[in-house]
Amino acid sequence: MRQRFAISLAACALFLPAAAHADTHLGDVFAVSMNYCPRDSEKADGRELFIHQNQALYSLLEPHSSARARTFKLPDLNGGALTFAGHGPKLLWCIWTHGSYPPRPE
Repeated sequence: MRQRFAISLAACALFLPAAAHADTHLGDVFAVSMNYCPRDSEKADGRELFIHQNQALYSLLEPHSSARARTFKLPDLNGGALTFAGHGPKLLWCIWTHGSYPPRPE
């Protein structure tokens, strides 16, 4: 019983960044214990996005751009099955595609 409760708490903690949507930065990567990503995020599974629809995210993920490129790929982080100590549901990696642009370090 305690182990299931601990796993449930850990799963809730992983979802907290999605709940605090106002504090998200574009390009932040996070894991969820659901089979879908929250609104304004995409699965980090290597899918292609159009540059003209995601210019800010493209500027973060592809620092060396080609003048002829029309699409870019999100990172593919869902290849391995990340679980809680080998038990429980598989976690899904997501990336914020909307949010505030991250500040530059000083």
